[in-house]
Amino acid sequence: MICNNCGQTVPDGIKSCPHCGTTYIYTSAPVNPVAERLCAVFSDKLFLTASVLSAVKVGISFLLGSVDVISLLFAIFLLITYFNAKKGTLTPDHLRYTSGCVYWKTIVNWVCVGLYAVGAIWLTLCAGLLYFTFMESAAYSADAYSYGAISPSMNAFFPILYIGCAVICLINAAGFVVSNLIFYRPAHKFAKALYTDYQNGVSREYNTKKISVWLMVMAIANLVIMVFSILITVIMMIAMKYFMPTSDMFSSMYYLIIILSVIQAFVMYLPGAAAFLSLSVWIKKRF
Repeated sequence: MICNNCGQTVPDGIKSCPHCGTTYIYTSAPVNPVAERLCAVFSDKLFLTASVLSAVKVGISFLLGSVDVISLLFAIFLLITYFNAKKGTLTPDHLRYTSGCVYWKTIVNWVCVGLYAVGAIWLTLCAGLLYFTFMESAAYSADAYSYGAISPSMNAFFPILYIGCAVICLINAAGFVVSNLIFYRPAHKFAKALYTDYQNGVSREYNTKKISVWLMVMAIANLVIMVFSILITVIMMIAMKYFMPTSDMFSSMYYLIIILSVIQAFVMYLPGAAAFLSLSVWIKKRF
């Protein structure tokens, strides 16, 4: 540094100038009240719980073959935010990265809504085409089913299967719409407000009651989607067993598929529901 009295270069941190003897008085850096508040907020154990559950949900999705890079980055940034807040080194960039992940997750979710809607329409059209094709075949000949190999029950099964898949597509699309409207969009606005206020040094009270309620609703929605997914799978398996009678070995496989589907629904949706619940309680407690 440069001595203010004689202008000579002196080592940093010394108490007096070796050239002119001027004594230096050091003052501590001003405390940022916004930084202190946010470090206390994001080092809460409930926030850590929600971060870990989000990471668990992403890990399960990866194991099940669903590669969601944005959700992975979101979970990572949540954990980074917690540990930096715990050390007192939280910066606006940590909150900005998390907010960016939420924003891009919203965009991807809307794309998924469109794809699921197109898939549901396509499956419904296929089911209708199959149904009218089978009915036309039956009208042409009374022996339409006597040649071969596909029975009337099989002909009824495939349209039902397609309709069932279309319903699953619509349920998934509805899940993405609900998650965007009641969680991701408000969460992005909230995160953006946090890092903007941090940058500007503004400390204010946030109206987070609506966000907390919506997070609770999101937790319930995850549980509802889980139940509906299980019900649709069970109904489809029962329909398959009824319309496609097979050997005892295949009958046992139906039950195995139902059990595996139930387990998959639990591990896919329960961590998410618990994460949303933890975030809801954390926001209500801290903001």
